[in-house]
Amino acid sequence: MGTHIDYHWGNLSSMAQFKILSTHSAAIVDNAYSEQLHNYTIYDNLILICNNIGYGFRYNGDYRLSLYYFKKALSLQSNTLGRYSLHRATLYYNIAWAYDELEEFDIALEWHLKDLEICETVCGKESINAAYAYNGIGITYMKKQEYRKANDFFKRALYVLRIHLGEYHQDVAAVCNNIAEVYAKRELFGQAIYWQERDVLICEKTIGMNHPDTATSYNNMGLIYYEMGCPKDALNWYEKAITIRHRFFGEENTVYKISIRNAQKAYYSIYLTFSGFDSWISDLLKK
Repeated sequence: MGTHIDYHWGNLSSMAQFKILSTHSAAIVDNAYSEQLHNYTIYDNLILICNNIGYGFRYNGDYRLSLYYFKKALSLQSNTLGRYSLHRATLYYNIAWAYDELEEFDIALEWHLKDLEICETVCGKESINAAYAYNGIGITYMKKQEYRKANDFFKRALYVLRIHLGEYHQDVAAVCNNIAEVYAKRELFGQAIYWQERDVLICEKTIGMNHPDTATSYNNMGLIYYEMGCPKDALNWYEKAITIRHRFFGEENTVYKISIRNAQKAYYSIYLTFSGFDSWISDLLKK
């Protein structure tokens, strides 16, 4: 249970190790949960462990098991904490996130709103806790294709995050990306490009031009240009994303393969053939 690993999202080896340790920890916790349920002295540790196991399964894409352990943590927490606890709010957010991934969006929204109620009550509507809750609600509305509502919550989140974190912070960049995606979904591409450029600029200034998260911003910019009908511009952005993702993750990684598929579409739109694409990739990775 005390084993520590250097975990990197997207790295297949560390994700596989995380899954093994999460599964092993889950078996221990299930026993402790059933045998010691009325022993209040172990609650704090079990809550933390259940929550961490939930993260482990979440990062490995097993959202049902993730949800199971987040709810198990919540059931333990209900015995030790009052209604308005930020720890409870965090679990509400985690549960909502799991339902989002399971595409049960109405249920996810219910849990997000519970999270928001606590954050606003305990910390205020312009607290950073509330900002993250606003962003989570925005993501759910975006997945529900209710883009105007999503944009309203993203703009609230952005306003508050800028107060607390300033303009140049990764969390601000992430919300700019979300706003860009909303505008792209609505085919308001000028606005989408504006907000995606903010995301790219912040990432480049804060984490550098060769970071995997910056690669995600480059990839997303490519997606917008492709949807605009500008495949050459899209391919230029995909080039940047592919180079970084290949360096960090290798050819078998999922996000790298996504960039390759995106580039294939743009390449075909330009040349009306896939012939030469493999050579193009090979030349790119030699640079």
